[in-house]
Amino acid sequence: MHSGEREAYMPIQSQHTSNVSLSDLDDISPRYAEYRNHERTNMLYFPVSPIDNTEYGPTTPRTPPDSVTATPAVNDVRAAATAIQTSSSPPSDMTEGHMPEAPNAAELPSKTRRRPFLATWWWWWEIGATIISVVCFSLVVVLLQEIDGQCIDLWPYSIRPNSLLSVLTTIGRAAMMVPVASCLGQAKWSHFQRRSHALDHVQLYDDASRGPWGSFLLLLSGRLKAAAACGLAVVTILGLGIDPSVQQILELRIRQAPLANTTALIGRADNYTSRSIWSRAFQGWGGPQDPTPHNLELQTAIANGVLGTAQSVGFHCPEPATSCIWDQFQTLAVCASFRNVTNDVRERHSNSTMFIYDFPEGNPVIMDVSTLFHSVGFLREVYNGMVLNGIGMENATDYANLQRLYFSIELNWCLRTYHHVVASPAGIKEATYTTEPLRYHNNSANTGRIGGGNFAYQSYEADSSQVLFNISTPLRQGLWIFINELFSREIHAPIHYDEQFDDNAKFGEFLYYANMPNFTKNLEETLTNQIRSSSTGDNQEAVMFAGQAFYQETYWYVEWPWITLPIVEVFLTALLLLISIVFTWRHPLLKSSALALLFHGLQDNNEHEQLPYLEADAEKLEDLAKTMRVGFMENENGVMRFICEDKEDTA
Repeated sequence: MHSGEREAYMPIQSQHTSNVSLSDLDDISPRYAEYRNHERTNMLYFPVSPIDNTEYGPTTPRTPPDSVTATPAVNDVRAAATAIQTSSSPPSDMTEGHMPEAPNAAELPSKTRRRPFLATWWWWWEIGATIISVVCFSLVVVLLQEIDGQCIDLWPYSIRPNSLLSVLTTIGRAAMMVPVASCLGQAKWSHFQRRSHALDHVQLYDDASRGPWGSFLLLLSGRLKAAAACGLAVVTILGLGIDPSVQQILELRIRQAPLANTTALIGRADNYTSRSIWSRAFQGWGGPQDPTPHNLELQTAIANGVLGTAQSVGFHCPEPATSCIWDQFQTLAVCASFRNVTNDVRERHSNSTMFIYDFPEGNPVIMDVSTLFHSVGFLREVYNGMVLNGIGMENATDYANLQRLYFSIELNWCLRTYHHVVASPAGIKEATYTTEPLRYHNNSANTGRIGGGNFAYQSYEADSSQVLFNISTPLRQGLWIFINELFSREIHAPIHYDEQFDDNAKFGEFLYYANMPNFTKNLEETLTNQIRSSSTGDNQEAVMFAGQAFYQETYWYVEWPWITLPIVEVFLTALLLLISIVFTWRHPLLKSSALALLFHGLQDNNEHEQLPYLEADAEKLEDLAKTMRVGFMENENGVMRFICEDKEDTA
């Protein structure tokens, strides 16, 4: 087609610049809709400006095929359109290069029809998205309830809970933004329908429906009084915190879990028959103590114990257990107590070089002027233990502050009740216990069969236990004699040559420098562990007490407060959607439609002021929009437009 020539035939919808959209014509006139459908089928065209004698030959209007029969409705509308197009005097705007306007909406048939309630343009998509969001976050809560406190090894699926939470949260949050954006878009139209506002509010609402930054600007402007719109903006901004909140919900923790098919064991004793102190004489009476290879073992264990490296009680806490726990149990034990009796000792002189010290209980201690340390043991009657009295030096390493120390160490049989014991494969970690003295039971002497021979034993009892604790006859005084021989020592200053290789002197030197309270505690623990242990101790009749083995189990722990934000977000979204549906029940639903802005654009009565808009950038347009006050209302032709008021009336 040559320049300057115009197309001879154009579709009827292209011939006019209409103020009424086609969708509006559908609503206004069913007959017009019927006409449109018929003309689309038969490609009915109308001439715009006939052009004769072109190089393509004469042109004539196209007519529908003969086989197509137009309905009366089509004929009526066609006649009206033909009359408009073929008017002998074209409109003035036609001569100036403009297309003529479409007929006024008031001139079209006035009979209208109601839109179907179940139309796809209603809020169904938003309601469906809200339901999806509610379902997703409900599944999140169900999942968290299911795995809260569950061992990670028991999770049966290949997808981990963290990934599943992320998927559900992403879908739920994306679905949540659908009704929020639509409600903000619809609020824009309602905002201008109620009364006129500054034109830049259109941009504020549009930006707010696009994401958190626009919502922040909408709240920051402070010029909007619509509570629903502000609420929707807040929901959009708070939506940024959903993912971080969900990431904080699930936490991996470690706890002690029972180890199946594994039993923890620890030594205890109701009876004590020593490996080191025994006699082959019948019932242990009369004959001397027999030699035994275990004697040195007991002596070494005691020596190491008082040095601070006491041998642990026999126990069994096998790997992969990380800890073993035993509840309350009782055992035979030795109790030792230290007393500083400096104020209770009476000193008397035997001669000018010898001194005699009388203790509250036990044998006196005799020392000369060269004695540095002297300890003497005393065995009590009726097998009730012993007392070790001694005189040493307090702060023996501080020669400027040397002071005499008079001490008394008491040892006897006792009942030890353990309330809670915790161990690991490496050793005992924690042990809480109480002690109670044992008393001789009715002067009884019983006979038992131990190790293939007969041994007599004495029974002891305690007020808190119904169990009789039996100690073999060789031990009735044998253990206390053994202890007395080890720790009844005397050293002088200076040490003589013949004493350098004397065990008496060596133990005396240790006791001279020892911290006697700690020495007493270590001695008590060492003797008790020897009684409670069989293979590693001195008691042939020690037994094992069962406990529970545990291992380190990793499990999921749910921080429930972090779920508050997603739940509140879903609730607010559903509530604001319901409010939007109620308040826009009888209003046109245009939501965030860009086409609606084109069809219902700005109508400025000052036509000459529209020209600079095309040359302005976005910033200038925004500044200009702030000075224009518009309302969304019908114009003189009955078409909904953004109609400008006076520029002086700003928002």
